[in-house]
This record gives sequence, structure tokens and C-alpha cells, in this order.
Amino acid sequence: MDIKSFLPYLINATISLIVGWFVVKFPHVRNVPPLKIPFWIILAIIFSVPFTIHFVQSSDNYISFETIEHRTFTNESIVLDGKAFNNCKFYRCTLIVYGEKPSQILNCELIEPIFALEGYAANTAGFFTELYSDSSSQYIVMDILNRKINDRNRYNKQKSF
Repeated sequence: MDIKSFLPYLINATISLIVGWFVVKFPHVRNVPPLKIPFWIILAIIFSVPFTIHFVQSSDNYISFETIEHRTFTNESIVLDGKAFNNCKFYRCTLIVYGEKPSQILNCELIEPIFALEGYAANTAGFFTELYSDSSSQYIVMDILNRKINDRNRYNKQKSF
């Protein structure tokens, strides 16, 4: 984390500390009985909230990809997890998906690809294959796929504005 992203949280914690100290030290100003909570607990709460919010937001909302652009791959085995491929060409490549990290393939040309699902991706694919093999459950799998496609289309429309 760099200092520019850390500074607002430090300022917030400092202001919260000053306000909290003022409220505890001068209870007559707020016309309520004094707090019976130890001061160190108040400090711990005041300092932990901004940092907790920051780390939860940054870890949940930020997906980091290794970006690969304008490359041509021929007869290679390529792990897709955690990578974003933009304007690449894949000729007779084995594209391996473990399902541990998101990946992207945007504006790429795929010629005779082989997709290999391993680990989590293989488990998920196996589950949906079994579900789809029962004709009474096929609509569930199709509904999930359609929702994913619609979510992706909606995301692409928002991204283009």
C-alpha cells in the first residue's frame, strides 16, 4: 500500500481519536453521563475501523491480472488463471484453467484450441456435467449459463461508456 492511499485513513483515525478523546474527557459538553469503557478499548476501536474498512474494500474489489497483449502462441500449453490476454492469437494451444483466479480472453483469435480444466475448474465442470446429464435438471445449467452471459454483456456495456 502506498502513502497516498494510506493517508486518508490515517487522517480519519486521527480525527476520530481527537473527537473520541474530547467526548470522553469532557462528558458535560454532551450532557450525558461519562462513559465507563476503558480508554484503551475506545482507542483500539477508533484506530481499527478505518484500516479494516480499507483492507476489506481493497481485497474484495480489486482483481489483479497479469496482462499479455499482441502475442502469438503456437502449440503451447498456457495457464489462463490470473492472466488477461488482449489481442492475442492462439494456434493449436492447450489452454489450462485451474479456476483458482479469474482470467480474461479479450479480442483474441483461437484456432483449434484445446481447453484443459484442472483442479477447481474440473470439479465445477464435473458437477455441471452431471447436473446436465439429468434431463429434468438441464434447465438449471442453461439458466446459470444464460445469467453469466447476461452479466458479462451488461458489464461490457457499462465498461464501454
